Amino acid sequence: MGAALLHKGVNRDPVCVPAVDVLRMATYEGARAFGFSQKGMIREGWYADLVLVNLDKPHYIGVNPENLAAYIVYAGSSADVAGTMINGKWLYKNGEFPTLDREEILQKARDSRETITK
Repeated sequence: MGAALLHKGVNRDPVCVPAVDVLRMATYEGARAFGFSQKGMIREGWYADLVLVNLDKPHYIGVNPENLAAYIVYAGSSADVAGTMINGKWLYKNGEFPTLDREEILQKARDSRETITK
C-alpha cells in the first residue's frame, strides 16, 4: 500500500509504519475519514462489512497470524478478494456480483461506448 511505502521512503526507515497500522488505516481509519461511524471493525451493533481474502495462493506461503497484515499489505492484491459484504449483504462472492444484473451492466457499457464513439 502506498501509505506504507511513502512514509518509509520519506523517513528512510523501513519499519516506521508497521503493516498492521497500514491495514488499520485502510479499513477502520478509512471509514472514519469518510465520516462513517460504526464501520471498519467487527463489533456488536456495527455494520456487517467485511472482505474475505483468499490466502490459498503462492504469495501467501508462510503466512501466519503474526505476519498476516504484512502479507496482505505487501504481497496481496485485489485479485485475492474472494468476497465483499456490506451491511450484511454479499456484493461480491466467488467471482459473482449477486446483487447486480450482469446483462444490464453490459448493455449500459455498450450504450455508453456507442455514445462516446459517435
